[in-house]
Amino acid sequence: ALKQSKGRVVSVMGEPGVGKSRLSAEFRRIVEGEGVRCLYDACMSYTTKIPYYLFRHLLMRWADIEDGDPASAVELKLKTALSHIGIDTDEWEMYLRHVIAPSADDPNGPRT
Repeated sequence: ALKQSKGRVVSVMGEPGVGKSRLSAEFRRIVEGEGVRCLYDACMSYTTKIPYYLFRHLLMRWADIEDGDPASAVELKLKTALSHIGIDTDEWEMYLRHVIAPSADDPNGPRT
């Protein structure tokens, strides 16, 4: 299924020290060895109050967006990434761009 471009989500949870990082690293090594792009991130205790923290970071990694990219670069990279998977950029880009870089006057937007 992964090689057929059908995305999947794997969530690994557990107490500190049980081997989540090792399991995740081995999983990534195996699927990336098969030519599958694997996006990964981690939630930390200090990010629990940041809206969309994990989704924002995964979205940025997927679209090759860096913190500090100017708005024009964010827009271009996001539109390029969306068009590569056949998603209507006019419909989705503005919503996803807001998750990545909310306006400064939005008190509920994600913060870096």
